Amino acid sequence: MCIEAMGTFKDCNESNIYIACVKTVSVTIFQTFSCHDVGSQDEEEEYMTADYSVSCASERYSFAFWWAVAMVFVYPIGRQVVYGCYYWR
Repeated sequence: MCIEAMGTFKDCNESNIYIACVKTVSVTIFQTFSCHDVGSQDEEEEYMTADYSVSCASERYSFAFWWAVAMVFVYPIGRQVVYGCYYWR
C-alpha cells in the first residue's frame, strides 16, 4: 500500500523515517515551554522542565523560548506544509 500511494519503496522508507522523527523532535521543542515550580511558598522559582539548570526567568530561557517558537513553525508545521505541497503536485 505504501508503494502504491507514494510511487516507490524509497519514498515509503523516507516517509516512515520522517513520521518516526517528527514526534521526537516535536516533543523536544514543546518541552522548552514547560517550567516547573521548585521554590517554597515565600520564594517562587521556576526552572525549565527539560533542563533544571535553566531558570525560566533567565535570559537563556528567553532565548530558548523564542527559538522554540520559531522551530515550531520550521519543523512540526513547516515540514508538513512542504510535504503536503510536494505530494499534492
